[in-house]
Amino acid sequence: QYTIFLVGHAHIDMNWLWLWPETKTVCRLTWDQALKFMDEYPEFRFTQSQPGAYIAIEEECPELFARIQEAVARGQWEPAGASWVEGDTNMASGEALARQCLLTHDYYTSRFGQQSKLAWLPDNFGHAWTVPSIFSDAGYEHFYFCRAGKGLPTFWWEGPDGGRLLAYNHRWYNEEFRRDRGVVPLEIEDRVGIPA
Repeated sequence: QYTIFLVGHAHIDMNWLWLWPETKTVCRLTWDQALKFMDEYPEFRFTQSQPGAYIAIEEECPELFARIQEAVARGQWEPAGASWVEGDTNMASGEALARQCLLTHDYYTSRFGQQSKLAWLPDNFGHAWTVPSIFSDAGYEHFYFCRAGKGLPTFWWEGPDGGRLLAYNHRWYNEEFRRDRGVVPLEIEDRVGIPA
């Protein structure tokens, strides 16, 4: 009845308790591995957010960045997200969020020739009620998050001005899909670890 596409993603939390050099190393190793998977499995697809991370790789690993651009052009890699980094939307002003969208749009368009339609904030601890208005005005159509939802996995989230996004929020960002049970939490022991 449905066709489901599973797309890889790496949640690289740039606000976490690690130093900037470590963040760049995590990006480099993770993205290089994603590209190796694409070489080995041509059907493999990957999405990655945060221009703030892309620009670091562009500056320090231009050969890796060029391979990412090629993967985007082939349709195997999707740049996602509406903000430069996956920051808070409760404390930031509406103007700050709009500027995040503008910077992200400009970066993705200039480097990849396309704008993302997917706003991506998996690890925020709340969302301003104006997020659908701001993001939809900026050209985003879909919104993924996994915290602070209302228990509805997929819904139209409408802002105060009527702007809306098709939102997906289902428990957590590590889940498993089973034909007999739908989406279920992915247990720790079911995860596959890939050494750096």
